[in-house]
Amino acid sequence: MEPSYQAGKKLPPLFLTGVIAICMAPSILNQFGVDFGTQTDLANFQYYKNISTHKIVDEMHHALKGSFTHTLLEWSAFCVAIFTVILAFVHFHLKGSIVTPVVGIALFLAGSMDAFHTLAATRLIEAVADNKDLIPFTWAICRLFTAFIMIAGMGIALITGMRQHRGGMRFVILISMAFGFIAYSIISYCATSANLPNTMFPDSIITRPYDVAPLILFTISGLTIFPKTYKAMPSYFTHAIVISMIPQVATQFHMALGSTALFDNHFNIAHFLKITAYIVPFAGLVFDYIFTYKAEEKAVEQLKVAQSNLINITQELVASNKDLEAEIGERTKKGKALVESETHMRAILNSAVDAIITTDEKGTIESFNPSAETMFGYLAKEIKGKNAKMLTLFLSKQEDENYLEKYFETDKHNIIGRTTEAMGLKKDGTTFPMTMSISEVTLDNKKQYTTIARDITDIKIVEKMLKDIADELREEKIQTELILSGIGEGVIVTDLDNKTLLTNNLASSLLGLSGDNTFNKAVETMLINCDLKPGQLADLLTGEVQGLTIDVIHPVTRTLSITGSDFVNADNTVAGRVYVLHDITRENEVSKMKTEFISTVSHELKTPLASVRGYVQLIKEGDAGEINETQEEFLGVVLSESDRLTSLINDLLDVEKLESGNITLKKTHLNIAKLAKDVFTTMDRLANEKGITMKITHQDEEVLVMADRKRMHQVLANLISNAIKYTMEGEMGIDFISSNGYVEIIVWDTGIGITPKEQERLFERFYRVDNSMTREVGGTGLGLFITKNIIELHGGSMRVESEKGKGSSFILSLPAGNIDE
Repeated sequence: MEPSYQAGKKLPPLFLTGVIAICMAPSILNQFGVDFGTQTDLANFQYYKNISTHKIVDEMHHALKGSFTHTLLEWSAFCVAIFTVILAFVHFHLKGSIVTPVVGIALFLAGSMDAFHTLAATRLIEAVADNKDLIPFTWAICRLFTAFIMIAGMGIALITGMRQHRGGMRFVILISMAFGFIAYSIISYCATSANLPNTMFPDSIITRPYDVAPLILFTISGLTIFPKTYKAMPSYFTHAIVISMIPQVATQFHMALGSTALFDNHFNIAHFLKITAYIVPFAGLVFDYIFTYKAEEKAVEQLKVAQSNLINITQELVASNKDLEAEIGERTKKGKALVESETHMRAILNSAVDAIITTDEKGTIESFNPSAETMFGYLAKEIKGKNAKMLTLFLSKQEDENYLEKYFETDKHNIIGRTTEAMGLKKDGTTFPMTMSISEVTLDNKKQYTTIARDITDIKIVEKMLKDIADELREEKIQTELILSGIGEGVIVTDLDNKTLLTNNLASSLLGLSGDNTFNKAVETMLINCDLKPGQLADLLTGEVQGLTIDVIHPVTRTLSITGSDFVNADNTVAGRVYVLHDITRENEVSKMKTEFISTVSHELKTPLASVRGYVQLIKEGDAGEINETQEEFLGVVLSESDRLTSLINDLLDVEKLESGNITLKKTHLNIAKLAKDVFTTMDRLANEKGITMKITHQDEEVLVMADRKRMHQVLANLISNAIKYTMEGEMGIDFISSNGYVEIIVWDTGIGITPKEQERLFERFYRVDNSMTREVGGTGLGLFITKNIIELHGGSMRVESEKGKGSSFILSLPAGNIDE
């Protein structure tokens, strides 16, 4: 396989920026006081004699944290080197570029040196020298080896011209053995030497002079050798090698000019940056795979087009083959035009894009056109006279290489006259899928066979890809159906034409349908068993649907709540709609029973309560004899609480009427300003007791609305009463604003106010704001619910505007009236 390099293969600028940022980050963090050192001192021996065993273990772990951190960093670098060499060999297997395994081996052996450095320092393998000399000396030797071996690997690639190298795996093995021998020699020397030179000079400007040599080598190679190698063989990997020199140089700067002791700040930073230097080439290989995958996706689309073109060409060639047969037969009968016919045939054979081979009745090749030469790798002059079966590996169990002999013996057409698939066998021994179309003609009582063969390798690749895609889609469909079957709600998914794509079993059951026949059905067909009200179908098919109620009348009567919304594709375009069906039959029954119960209980309480209040009133007025002041006060409490209970019963009855739709409004042209003034008069005493000023605009003008006087009196009384109750002192009032055929009635106060969260539930039944003042004032939580529903029955609307501690405003909007009351 010939490796291919394309100009301009560079890693993204953001990647380069990230590498530089990582290299600079430790130094910047040092400026802000962050110290990455892990140095610790051992306590004296007497201290360990006086503490428990487990405490000694804990102290030793703490004392050795520098060594542990060093081991983690070095072993991480070794792991990255392993992953890189594995990925490099996979890359070599796929693309044949020897530069990747050579440099990958260099990185792996450098990582192996790091592993030895780590294992020797932790005494997991035998080493003679003391750690204070062993660790810095083996570090410097490893770094020098890393620089030399990477320069050697890239230099070999540059000098020998890897793109044209023919040695393949043999060359890779030789390089691996050479590099490995060098690495082993260095490891053996360091492990067996008892006295290693001192490499750290803490009081010098250059604290570790042995690390200067790798610094110089990495700098020179990063500026000269590696860029030249990338220019000669551009790839994401060679570009990554160039970029990796940045963390390599930064590593050496921290060691040569910064580190003064084992496990200090610069020591740990250098080890971390070395990991970064190893990760960068690994990332280069990953990017190569990513961009290769994207290129293959584009090629798939092109193959689909090519497949279509190939099919058309095949059909044209089959038709052309039939024409050729007719032409050959006609020319045979006319011996006079034989030479012209042969010339014509040869021109067609030579210009055809498919392989065309003619044989005699024994299968001996008589002609072999240029396309056949290209397809099978033989020249016409070397293949003529040989048997055609050497070009076909097999056909099928029924159709083997002896198909002509079987034809002559049985006179049965196995493959003659039709197109079949076979495996072509090239001169170099490789095989490929092809189609074969064999026709028979007779010339001068001699049978001749013409074979048209076409290489369908690309078609087979596309067919496999399409099959894989179909299998994936089938698996996704099965998983989706399993998910939908487990959902506790009915789900229907439709396309943009409102035709069903998916329907789970529960949705079919709720709608009274068979789950086996719900695909590609119109929404209106799915609702065939439903009693739809006017406009409901249009609501379902357009816009968002929230809690739309429909009735199913067959085969089981039930009520459903439907919620629908659009879903979008990956490009954010609408692809269809999703409907969720919830059975609310039981909920409606419970609600109906509750309403009936409230109505019955309220009526039953109202009559005896009226009798109780009447008799208490008579006692208070002295009809049953004189009473003292205390008794009169107690009776006043009974009357007050009776009034509260009566108000509660009336509220419950109003709720029942609102929910059952039994309230009848007697609308008139009502002067709402005058009505508000009348309600103010009844509330004046309560407001004066709390020192609240009451204001009303337009009180002497006509402000007309179309409304029921009794119900609007109830609404205003409730809102004004609330305003007075929840205002400790200050003001409250009513304003009127006429606009666009509506009148806005604004009841405002300077009271305690309402939070936004409380406003969300303010108009719910039985909801009361939970604070000390509301508990003191009391109430049922039905007033605002009834008020809002009465306003909406008038064709109006109601909203609240409030801020905690700054009062509230309730805004009612009602249709305006035209004449005086």
